[in-house]
Amino acid sequence: MGHKRSTRLSKRYSDSDDEEPERVIRKRRRYEDEGSRRTRSSSPEKIRRRKGKRVVQESETSSDTDYDRKIVLKKRQSRTKGKSATYKERRTESEGESSSDNEYEKSAKRKGCIPSRKRKRGKNTVSKWPDSMHFKVNNILHTSSSDGSMARQMEPSNCFGNVDIDKSAAYYRSNIKTCLKDLNDLKFKDHHLDELKLTPFWMFFDVLYRFGYNALNKRCTKSEHDIRQILKAFDDRSATFMVAGVQMIPDKRDVELIFGIHSGSVKIPLKSSEYAISPWVSRCFGDDIRAAKGQYVLYKNIVYEKLKSRLIMDDRTSIKDAARLTLCYMLTTVFTPNQSGSMAWHLTSYMEEFDKICIYNWSQFIVDMLMAQIKSSKTLKAGGCAMLLPYWICEHTTLIRPIDGMGFPRFLKWDLNELHAKLCMVKLTTLARRYVRQLIFVFI
Repeated sequence: MGHKRSTRLSKRYSDSDDEEPERVIRKRRRYEDEGSRRTRSSSPEKIRRRKGKRVVQESETSSDTDYDRKIVLKKRQSRTKGKSATYKERRTESEGESSSDNEYEKSAKRKGCIPSRKRKRGKNTVSKWPDSMHFKVNNILHTSSSDGSMARQMEPSNCFGNVDIDKSAAYYRSNIKTCLKDLNDLKFKDHHLDELKLTPFWMFFDVLYRFGYNALNKRCTKSEHDIRQILKAFDDRSATFMVAGVQMIPDKRDVELIFGIHSGSVKIPLKSSEYAISPWVSRCFGDDIRAAKGQYVLYKNIVYEKLKSRLIMDDRTSIKDAARLTLCYMLTTVFTPNQSGSMAWHLTSYMEEFDKICIYNWSQFIVDMLMAQIKSSKTLKAGGCAMLLPYWICEHTTLIRPIDGMGFPRFLKWDLNELHAKLCMVKLTTLARRYVRQLIFVFI
Protein backbone atom coordinates (compact mmCIF):
# COMPACT_ATOMS: atom_id res chain seq x y z
CA MET A 1 0.00 0.00 0.00
CA GLY A 2 2.84 2.37 0.77
CA HIS A 3 4.38 1.71 -2.64
CA LYS A 4 1.10 2.66 -4.41
CA ARG A 5 0.83 5.92 -2.50
CA SER A 6 4.38 6.93 -3.41
CA THR A 7 3.64 6.16 -7.09
CA ARG A 8 0.56 8.39 -7.07
CA LEU A 9 2.52 11.25 -5.50
CA SER A 10 5.31 11.00 -8.08
CA LYS A 11 2.76 11.01 -10.96
CA ARG A 12 0.97 14.08 -9.61
CA TYR A 13 4.12 16.24 -9.66
CA SER A 14 5.58 14.74 -12.82
CA ASP A 15 2.67 16.07 -14.94
CA SER A 16 3.18 19.61 -13.70
CA ASP A 17 6.28 21.78 -13.76
CA ASP A 18 6.20 22.42 -10.03
CA GLU A 19 8.90 20.95 -7.88
CA GLU A 20 8.05 18.50 -5.15
CA PRO A 21 7.81 20.11 -1.73
CA GLU A 22 10.11 18.81 0.92
CA ARG A 23 7.25 17.43 2.99
CA VAL A 24 5.97 15.47 -0.01
CA ILE A 25 9.43 14.03 -0.60
CA ARG A 26 9.65 12.90 3.02
CA LYS A 27 6.15 11.45 2.86
CA ARG A 28 6.89 9.53 -0.36
CA ARG A 29 10.12 8.15 1.07
CA ARG A 30 8.26 7.01 4.20
CA TYR A 31 5.68 5.19 2.05
CA GLU A 32 8.46 3.55 0.04
CA ASP A 33 10.24 2.36 3.16
CA GLU A 34 6.97 1.04 4.62
CA GLY A 35 6.11 -0.79 1.39
CA SER A 36 9.51 -2.42 1.17
CA ARG A 37 9.24 -3.69 4.75
CA ARG A 38 5.80 -5.20 4.09
CA THR A 39 7.01 -6.80 0.92
CA ARG A 40 9.89 -8.48 2.75
CA SER A 41 7.63 -9.73 5.58
CA SER A 42 4.98 -11.05 3.14
CA SER A 43 7.14 -13.50 1.24
CA PRO A 44 5.29 -16.32 -0.62
CA GLU A 45 6.65 -18.95 1.80
CA LYS A 46 5.29 -17.16 4.88
CA ILE A 47 1.92 -16.45 3.23
CA ARG A 48 1.46 -20.14 2.41
CA ARG A 49 2.46 -21.10 5.98
CA ARG A 50 -0.14 -18.71 7.45
CA LYS A 51 -2.81 -20.26 5.25
CA GLY A 52 -2.09 -23.65 6.83
CA LYS A 53 -0.26 -25.36 4.00
CA ARG A 54 2.36 -27.80 5.24
CA VAL A 55 4.15 -28.37 1.97
CA VAL A 56 6.65 -25.65 1.17
CA GLN A 57 7.26 -25.30 -2.54
CA GLU A 58 10.74 -24.80 -3.70
CA SER A 59 11.57 -21.32 -4.94
CA GLU A 60 14.45 -19.96 -6.99
CA THR A 61 16.76 -18.89 -4.21
CA SER A 62 20.35 -19.37 -3.37
CA SER A 63 21.75 -22.65 -2.05
CA ASP A 64 22.36 -21.15 1.38
CA THR A 65 18.68 -20.20 1.73
CA ASP A 66 17.57 -23.74 0.75
CA TYR A 67 19.92 -25.27 3.27
CA ASP A 68 18.62 -23.02 6.05
CA ARG A 69 15.01 -23.80 5.12
CA LYS A 70 15.66 -27.59 5.29
CA ILE A 71 17.16 -27.25 8.76
CA VAL A 72 14.13 -25.27 9.95
CA LEU A 73 11.73 -27.88 8.50
CA LYS A 74 13.60 -30.76 10.19
CA LYS A 75 13.43 -29.03 13.57
CA ARG A 76 9.71 -28.36 13.15
CA GLN A 77 9.02 -32.02 12.20
CA SER A 78 10.99 -33.32 15.17
CA ARG A 79 9.05 -31.08 17.56
CA THR A 80 5.71 -32.16 16.05
CA LYS A 81 6.65 -35.82 16.15
CA GLY A 82 7.67 -35.70 19.77
CA LYS A 83 4.31 -34.22 20.76
CA SER A 84 1.72 -35.98 18.61
CA ALA A 85 3.32 -39.09 17.09
CA THR A 86 1.31 -42.23 17.77
CA TYR A 87 2.57 -45.66 18.70
CA LYS A 88 1.84 -46.90 15.21
CA GLU A 89 4.08 -44.20 13.61
CA ARG A 90 6.95 -44.98 15.99
CA ARG A 91 6.63 -48.67 15.14
CA THR A 92 6.69 -48.08 11.38
CA GLU A 93 9.91 -46.09 11.76
CA SER A 94 11.80 -49.15 13.00
CA GLU A 95 10.41 -51.61 10.45
CA GLY A 96 13.77 -51.96 8.78
CA GLU A 97 15.46 -53.05 12.01
CA SER A 98 12.79 -55.40 13.41
CA SER A 99 10.67 -56.52 10.46
CA SER A 100 10.55 -60.14 11.64
CA ASP A 101 9.32 -59.11 15.10
CA ASN A 102 6.61 -56.94 13.53
CA GLU A 103 5.46 -59.90 11.42
CA TYR A 104 5.43 -62.08 14.54
CA GLU A 105 3.32 -59.51 16.41
CA LYS A 106 0.87 -59.21 13.50
CA SER A 107 0.43 -62.98 13.40
CA ALA A 108 -0.17 -62.96 17.15
CA LYS A 109 -2.90 -60.34 16.71
CA ARG A 110 -4.55 -62.43 14.02
CA LYS A 111 -4.58 -65.49 16.32
CA GLY A 112 -6.31 -63.52 19.04
CA CYS A 113 -3.39 -63.59 21.51
CA ILE A 114 -3.54 -59.80 21.84
CA PRO A 115 -7.01 -58.74 23.00
CA SER A 116 -8.46 -56.12 20.68
CA ARG A 117 -9.54 -52.83 22.24
CA LYS A 118 -12.83 -51.15 21.49
CA ARG A 119 -12.24 -48.02 19.41
CA LYS A 120 -14.69 -45.18 18.95
CA ARG A 121 -15.31 -44.35 15.32
CA GLY A 122 -15.00 -40.66 14.46
CA LYS A 123 -13.31 -38.19 12.17
CA ASN A 124 -10.44 -37.31 14.49
CA THR A 125 -10.06 -40.70 16.15
CA VAL A 126 -6.59 -42.26 16.30
CA SER A 127 -6.13 -45.92 17.26
CA LYS A 128 -3.92 -46.09 20.33
CA TRP A 129 -1.98 -49.09 21.52
CA PRO A 130 -0.07 -49.27 24.81
CA ASP A 131 3.66 -48.67 24.74
CA SER A 132 4.31 -52.22 25.93
CA MET A 133 2.21 -55.30 25.22
CA HIS A 134 2.43 -58.84 26.54
CA PHE A 135 1.01 -61.77 24.65
CA LYS A 136 1.52 -65.49 24.52
CA VAL A 137 1.89 -67.81 21.51
CA ASN A 138 2.80 -71.50 21.70
CA ASN A 139 3.59 -71.33 25.41
CA ILE A 140 6.12 -68.47 24.90
CA LEU A 141 5.72 -65.04 26.47
CA HIS A 142 6.47 -62.15 24.10
CA THR A 143 6.93 -58.53 25.15
CA SER A 144 6.95 -55.65 22.67
CA SER A 145 8.13 -52.23 23.86
CA SER A 146 7.73 -48.75 22.40
CA ASP A 147 11.21 -48.74 20.87
CA GLY A 148 10.32 -51.63 18.57
CA SER A 149 12.33 -54.29 20.36
CA MET A 150 10.89 -57.71 21.11
CA ALA A 151 11.74 -59.94 24.06
CA ARG A 152 10.89 -63.65 24.23
CA GLN A 153 11.10 -65.91 27.23
CA MET A 154 9.77 -69.34 28.10
CA GLU A 155 6.85 -69.56 30.50
CA PRO A 156 6.17 -72.36 32.99
CA SER A 157 4.54 -75.43 31.48
CA ASN A 158 1.09 -74.58 32.84
CA CYS A 159 -0.71 -73.97 29.55
CA PHE A 160 -3.84 -72.50 31.16
CA GLY A 161 -2.55 -70.27 33.98
CA ASN A 162 -1.68 -67.10 32.05
CA VAL A 163 -4.25 -67.17 29.24
CA ASP A 164 -7.43 -65.09 29.33
CA ILE A 165 -10.09 -66.49 27.02
CA ASP A 166 -13.31 -64.81 26.09
CA LYS A 167 -16.49 -66.45 27.37
CA SER A 168 -17.79 -67.07 23.91
CA ALA A 169 -14.52 -68.85 22.97
CA ALA A 170 -14.73 -71.56 25.65
CA TYR A 171 -17.88 -73.63 25.37
CA TYR A 172 -18.51 -76.88 27.22
CA ARG A 173 -21.16 -79.20 25.82
CA SER A 174 -21.63 -81.24 28.98
CA ASN A 175 -24.81 -80.01 30.70
CA ILE A 176 -27.05 -81.78 33.21
CA LYS A 177 -29.70 -79.08 32.98
CA THR A 178 -30.31 -79.73 29.26
CA CYS A 179 -30.56 -83.48 29.81
CA LEU A 180 -32.91 -82.93 32.76
CA LYS A 181 -35.29 -80.71 30.77
CA ASP A 182 -35.41 -82.92 27.66
CA LEU A 183 -35.93 -86.20 29.53
CA ASN A 184 -38.79 -84.75 31.56
CA ASP A 185 -40.52 -83.65 28.36
CA LEU A 186 -40.65 -87.30 27.22
CA LYS A 187 -43.16 -89.89 28.40
CA PHE A 188 -41.54 -93.21 29.35
CA LYS A 189 -43.76 -96.20 29.98
CA ASP A 190 -43.20 -98.94 32.53
CA HIS A 191 -41.69 -101.41 30.06
CA HIS A 192 -39.21 -98.71 28.96
CA LEU A 193 -38.17 -98.13 32.59
CA ASP A 194 -37.76 -101.89 33.12
CA GLU A 195 -35.24 -102.06 30.30
CA LEU A 196 -33.35 -99.02 31.56
CA LYS A 197 -32.91 -100.65 34.98
CA LEU A 198 -30.57 -103.17 33.33
CA THR A 199 -28.16 -100.43 32.19
CA PRO A 200 -25.25 -98.89 34.18
CA PHE A 201 -26.85 -95.39 33.96
CA TRP A 202 -30.17 -96.29 35.59
CA MET A 203 -29.54 -94.51 38.90
CA PHE A 204 -28.61 -91.25 37.19
CA PHE A 205 -31.63 -91.46 34.88
CA ASP A 206 -33.98 -92.38 37.75
CA VAL A 207 -32.97 -89.30 39.79
CA LEU A 208 -33.49 -86.93 36.85
CA TYR A 209 -36.80 -88.47 35.83
CA ARG A 210 -38.21 -88.87 39.34
CA PHE A 211 -37.20 -85.51 40.86
CA GLY A 212 -38.22 -83.45 37.86
CA TYR A 213 -37.00 -80.23 36.30
CA ASN A 214 -38.32 -77.82 38.95
CA ALA A 215 -36.56 -79.58 41.83
CA LEU A 216 -33.08 -79.80 40.27
CA ASN A 217 -33.06 -76.86 37.88
CA LYS A 218 -31.34 -74.24 40.05
CA ARG A 219 -28.81 -76.42 41.85
CA CYS A 220 -27.55 -78.03 38.60
CA THR A 221 -26.96 -74.79 36.69
CA LYS A 222 -23.59 -74.94 34.96
CA SER A 223 -21.15 -72.04 35.17
CA GLU A 224 -18.47 -71.89 32.50
CA HIS A 225 -16.55 -69.45 34.70
CA ASP A 226 -16.14 -72.16 37.33
CA ILE A 227 -14.95 -74.73 34.79
CA ARG A 228 -12.37 -72.26 33.45
CA GLN A 229 -11.10 -71.57 36.96
CA ILE A 230 -10.66 -75.30 37.56
CA LEU A 231 -8.89 -75.79 34.22
CA LYS A 232 -6.47 -72.99 35.06
CA ALA A 233 -5.26 -75.11 37.99
CA PHE A 234 -4.21 -77.92 35.64
CA ASP A 235 -0.45 -78.54 35.37
CA ASP A 236 0.52 -80.35 32.17
CA ARG A 237 3.91 -81.44 33.54
CA SER A 238 2.42 -83.70 36.17
CA ALA A 239 -0.97 -84.05 34.36
CA THR A 240 -2.74 -83.19 37.62
CA PHE A 241 -4.71 -80.33 39.14
CA MET A 242 -2.76 -78.19 41.62
CA VAL A 243 -5.27 -77.28 44.33
CA ALA A 244 -3.71 -75.53 47.35
CA GLY A 245 -0.33 -76.98 46.43
CA VAL A 246 -1.68 -80.55 46.35
CA GLN A 247 -1.67 -82.71 43.21
CA MET A 248 -5.16 -84.09 42.59
CA ILE A 249 -6.78 -85.94 39.71
CA PRO A 250 -10.29 -87.40 39.24
CA ASP A 251 -10.65 -91.17 38.86
CA LYS A 252 -13.41 -93.63 38.04
CA ARG A 253 -14.46 -93.85 41.69
CA ASP A 254 -15.41 -90.17 41.59
CA VAL A 255 -17.61 -90.74 38.54
CA GLU A 256 -19.33 -93.69 40.18
CA LEU A 257 -20.10 -91.78 43.38
CA ILE A 258 -21.03 -88.42 41.84
CA PHE A 259 -23.29 -89.73 39.04
CA GLY A 260 -24.22 -93.17 40.39
CA ILE A 261 -22.81 -95.19 37.47
CA HIS A 262 -22.19 -98.92 37.93
CA SER A 263 -19.31 -100.13 35.79
CA GLY A 264 -17.83 -103.47 34.87
CA SER A 265 -14.24 -104.52 34.30
CA VAL A 266 -13.94 -104.59 30.49
CA LYS A 267 -12.08 -101.51 29.28
CA ILE A 268 -13.44 -99.34 26.47
CA PRO A 269 -10.73 -97.82 24.23
CA LEU A 270 -10.74 -94.11 23.59
CA LYS A 271 -10.44 -94.52 19.83
CA SER A 272 -11.17 -97.31 17.42
CA SER A 273 -10.29 -97.80 13.77
CA GLU A 274 -13.49 -99.74 13.09
CA TYR A 275 -16.48 -97.66 12.00
CA ALA A 276 -18.95 -100.41 11.21
CA ILE A 277 -22.65 -99.59 11.45
CA SER A 278 -24.40 -101.76 14.02
CA PRO A 279 -27.77 -103.33 13.11
CA TRP A 280 -29.66 -101.32 15.73
CA VAL A 281 -28.11 -98.07 14.42
CA SER A 282 -29.16 -98.73 10.83
CA ARG A 283 -32.60 -99.76 12.09
CA CYS A 284 -33.13 -96.57 14.15
CA PHE A 285 -31.41 -93.93 12.03
CA GLY A 286 -31.46 -95.20 8.46
CA ASP A 287 -30.38 -92.42 6.10
CA ASP A 288 -30.02 -89.81 8.90
CA ILE A 289 -26.52 -90.98 9.77
CA ARG A 290 -24.14 -88.10 9.02
CA ALA A 291 -20.53 -88.39 7.99
CA ALA A 292 -17.96 -85.82 9.15
CA LYS A 293 -14.33 -85.99 7.94
CA GLY A 294 -14.84 -89.53 6.65
CA GLN A 295 -16.35 -90.79 9.93
CA TYR A 296 -19.92 -91.39 11.01
CA VAL A 297 -21.30 -89.04 13.65
CA LEU A 298 -24.35 -89.15 15.94
CA TYR A 299 -25.58 -85.70 16.94
CA LYS A 300 -27.68 -84.92 19.99
CA ASN A 301 -30.65 -83.45 18.12
CA ILE A 302 -30.98 -86.44 15.80
CA VAL A 303 -30.77 -88.87 18.71
CA TYR A 304 -33.50 -86.97 20.56
CA GLU A 305 -35.87 -87.02 17.57
CA LYS A 306 -35.39 -90.75 17.04
CA LEU A 307 -35.96 -91.38 20.75
CA LYS A 308 -39.33 -89.61 20.65
CA SER A 309 -40.44 -91.70 17.69
CA ARG A 310 -39.34 -94.99 19.33
CA LEU A 311 -41.20 -94.30 22.58
CA ILE A 312 -44.50 -94.51 20.71
CA MET A 313 -43.85 -98.11 19.55
CA ASP A 314 -44.59 -101.03 21.90
CA ASP A 315 -42.89 -103.99 20.24
CA ARG A 316 -39.98 -105.70 21.97
CA THR A 317 -37.31 -104.51 19.56
CA SER A 318 -38.47 -100.88 19.69
CA ILE A 319 -38.45 -100.94 23.51
CA LYS A 320 -34.79 -101.99 23.59
CA ASP A 321 -33.94 -99.49 20.89
CA ALA A 322 -35.56 -96.76 22.99
CA ALA A 323 -33.33 -97.75 25.93
CA ARG A 324 -30.24 -97.64 23.69
CA LEU A 325 -31.22 -94.22 22.36
CA THR A 326 -31.73 -92.96 25.93
CA LEU A 327 -28.18 -94.02 26.80
CA CYS A 328 -26.87 -92.34 23.65
CA TYR A 329 -28.68 -89.13 24.56
CA MET A 330 -27.19 -89.07 28.06
CA LEU A 331 -23.73 -89.71 26.60
CA THR A 332 -24.05 -86.87 24.07
CA THR A 333 -25.35 -84.33 26.62
CA VAL A 334 -23.52 -85.13 29.86
CA PHE A 335 -20.85 -87.84 29.86
CA THR A 336 -18.98 -88.06 26.52
CA PRO A 337 -19.92 -85.12 24.28
CA ASN A 338 -17.44 -83.80 21.73
CA GLN A 339 -17.15 -80.09 21.10
CA SER A 340 -19.36 -80.54 18.03
CA GLY A 341 -22.19 -81.96 20.17
CA SER A 342 -21.76 -85.53 18.98
CA MET A 343 -20.80 -88.90 20.47
CA ALA A 344 -17.87 -91.18 19.70
CA TRP A 345 -19.10 -93.54 17.01
CA HIS A 346 -17.45 -96.72 18.28
CA LEU A 347 -19.55 -96.60 21.46
CA THR A 348 -22.59 -97.74 19.48
CA SER A 349 -21.03 -101.16 18.97
CA TYR A 350 -20.95 -101.75 22.76
CA MET A 351 -24.74 -101.34 22.91
CA GLU A 352 -25.62 -103.94 20.30
CA GLU A 353 -25.83 -106.80 22.81
CA PHE A 354 -28.12 -105.19 25.35
CA ASP A 355 -27.45 -107.73 28.11
CA LYS A 356 -23.69 -107.06 28.03
CA ILE A 357 -23.74 -103.28 28.44
CA CYS A 358 -23.02 -103.56 32.17
CA ILE A 359 -19.76 -105.49 31.74
CA TYR A 360 -17.93 -102.48 30.28
CA ASN A 361 -16.06 -99.92 32.38
CA TRP A 362 -18.03 -96.78 31.44
CA SER A 363 -16.82 -94.65 34.38
CA GLN A 364 -13.15 -95.17 33.46
CA PHE A 365 -13.89 -94.28 29.84
CA ILE A 366 -15.58 -91.01 30.95
CA VAL A 367 -12.53 -89.99 33.01
CA ASP A 368 -10.04 -91.00 30.31
CA MET A 369 -11.88 -89.01 27.65
CA LEU A 370 -12.06 -85.90 29.85
CA MET A 371 -8.37 -86.00 30.75
CA ALA A 372 -7.36 -86.68 27.13
CA GLN A 373 -9.32 -83.62 26.00
CA ILE A 374 -7.69 -81.44 28.68
CA LYS A 375 -4.15 -82.63 27.90
CA SER A 376 -4.48 -82.22 24.14
CA SER A 377 -6.10 -78.76 24.27
CA LYS A 378 -3.88 -75.66 24.27
CA THR A 379 -6.77 -73.40 25.29
CA LEU A 380 -9.50 -73.61 27.89
CA LYS A 381 -11.76 -75.52 25.50
CA ALA A 382 -12.35 -79.11 26.54
CA GLY A 383 -14.79 -81.79 25.50
CA GLY A 384 -15.96 -84.71 27.57
CA CYS A 385 -17.73 -84.64 30.91
CA ALA A 386 -16.85 -81.11 32.02
CA MET A 387 -19.73 -81.23 34.54
CA LEU A 388 -17.64 -83.65 36.59
CA LEU A 389 -15.10 -80.94 37.51
CA PRO A 390 -17.26 -78.62 39.70
CA TYR A 391 -18.81 -81.56 41.58
CA TRP A 392 -15.36 -83.10 41.98
CA ILE A 393 -14.09 -79.86 43.57
CA CYS A 394 -17.07 -79.85 45.94
CA GLU A 395 -16.27 -83.41 47.00
CA HIS A 396 -12.54 -82.82 47.46
CA THR A 397 -12.57 -79.41 49.18
CA THR A 398 -14.45 -77.67 51.97
CA LEU A 399 -15.25 -74.50 50.04
CA ILE A 400 -19.02 -74.96 50.46
CA ARG A 401 -21.27 -77.05 52.68
CA PRO A 402 -23.58 -79.76 51.30
CA ILE A 403 -27.29 -79.03 51.21
CA ASP A 404 -28.10 -82.73 51.67
CA GLY A 405 -25.47 -84.79 53.44
CA MET A 406 -27.16 -88.13 52.62
CA GLY A 407 -27.93 -87.45 48.96
CA PHE A 408 -26.96 -90.10 46.43
CA PRO A 409 -25.79 -89.85 43.69
CA ARG A 410 -23.60 -87.25 45.29
CA PHE A 411 -24.32 -84.49 42.81
CA LEU A 412 -27.60 -84.10 44.73
CA LYS A 413 -25.61 -82.93 47.77
CA TRP A 414 -24.28 -79.75 46.19
CA ASP A 415 -25.60 -76.46 44.90
CA LEU A 416 -23.41 -75.16 42.07
CA ASN A 417 -24.63 -71.59 42.64
CA GLU A 418 -22.85 -71.53 45.99
CA LEU A 419 -19.68 -72.86 44.37
CA HIS A 420 -19.88 -70.14 41.72
CA ALA A 421 -20.14 -67.42 44.37
CA LYS A 422 -17.10 -68.86 46.13
CA LEU A 423 -14.91 -69.26 43.04
CA CYS A 424 -15.60 -65.64 42.09
CA MET A 425 -13.75 -64.60 45.26
CA VAL A 426 -10.92 -67.16 45.53
CA LYS A 427 -8.59 -69.09 43.23
CA LEU A 428 -7.89 -72.79 43.57
CA THR A 429 -4.15 -72.34 43.16
CA THR A 430 -3.94 -69.89 46.08
CA LEU A 431 -6.19 -71.76 48.51
CA ALA A 432 -4.98 -72.58 52.00
CA ARG A 433 -4.14 -76.23 52.58
CA ARG A 434 -6.84 -76.60 55.18
CA TYR A 435 -9.54 -76.36 52.49
CA VAL A 436 -8.46 -79.67 50.93
CA ARG A 437 -9.85 -82.85 52.47
CA GLN A 438 -7.14 -85.02 53.99
CA LEU A 439 -8.52 -88.39 52.90
CA ILE A 440 -8.49 -87.85 49.16
CA PHE A 441 -4.92 -86.70 48.48
CA VAL A 442 -3.54 -88.20 45.30
CA PHE A 443 0.25 -88.11 45.05
CA ILE A 444 1.76 -88.77 41.65
